[in-house]
Amino acid sequence: MIEKEYYRFDELEKRFELSLSDLRYLVESSQIELTFYLEQTKLLIGGWLKEKGFVGFGSVYYRGLIRITKQKQNVLLSTNETSVEYIRILNREGISNPDEEYPFESDLPNSYLYAWQPRLLKTILWNEIPAKLFPKEQEHGYRVLSKGIRDIVKAVTGKELEVTDKNAELIKSIPEKTIFADGIELCLDDICLLHSDLVKIGVVKSSAAGETSKLSQPVKGEDSTSKRIDDLSELLVRVVEKHPEYNAKQYWRALERESEEVEGFRLIDKYNILTEVEGNQIRWQDRAGKPRKSVSFSSFTNRLTEARKKSQTEI
Repeated sequence: MIEKEYYRFDELEKRFELSLSDLRYLVESSQIELTFYLEQTKLLIGGWLKEKGFVGFGSVYYRGLIRITKQKQNVLLSTNETSVEYIRILNREGISNPDEEYPFESDLPNSYLYAWQPRLLKTILWNEIPAKLFPKEQEHGYRVLSKGIRDIVKAVTGKELEVTDKNAELIKSIPEKTIFADGIELCLDDICLLHSDLVKIGVVKSSAAGETSKLSQPVKGEDSTSKRIDDLSELLVRVVEKHPEYNAKQYWRALERESEEVEGFRLIDKYNILTEVEGNQIRWQDRAGKPRKSVSFSSFTNRLTEARKKSQTEI
């Protein structure tokens, strides 16, 4: 049999005896994360600003593997289809025609984009790049409706509809344009599993010791830490290596600042595990997006001690 980097849905049961029920269990138990193959599609790439919305870096065309949220994976496995607005790009080699110029007439912020911060693709060091479907832009619906009513009144009475000062101000406050997207439609046939995931769950054996999927390897220049520690501990090792002179409170403030950054601009938290650092708690999730138990400051200092030890042993 040909060993592939990924396998499509129709191959999984025939080749590996993985049923739909098996996939559902593996996803629900966070043992694997589904990937999907997306044909050539125009997208906006960017990141999320905490409690604000999506910040665009540029527009691109992309063909290749993507990931979606765990919630959407579960919806698809339950109903055989789903529509997604937000995805993560896995193969930057599949990106073409990047353009950093803002492509719309609509003012910012709006319901689809909070801000636009142009960024060259080569400066985005993430393994997985957040993206949204490139939206359509059209005249705002309320303006279209208002114009339609005036046209009907004129056609029936032969006179222009009188607009009060209050209504005129209301119409003036409505944006000229609006942008929207219907979403990316996915079905069971779009499901793919990486070879590395099949190795991970013991369905197949790795063909070579130490072999990993190209998609699972870090971007050149990133460090790799032991898989024996969780994602938050890995993050602490990285921040200790970057700022060895800090004390516990300075490390805490550094993580607080990091959690408030747009996802694509985070320098240390490259996998977006920090969801909130506030008061005496760090709220976080693992790389797969699964929420983990909050960490208090006292627990944080214990983790920090271990991170310092690990950092020193790897020098």
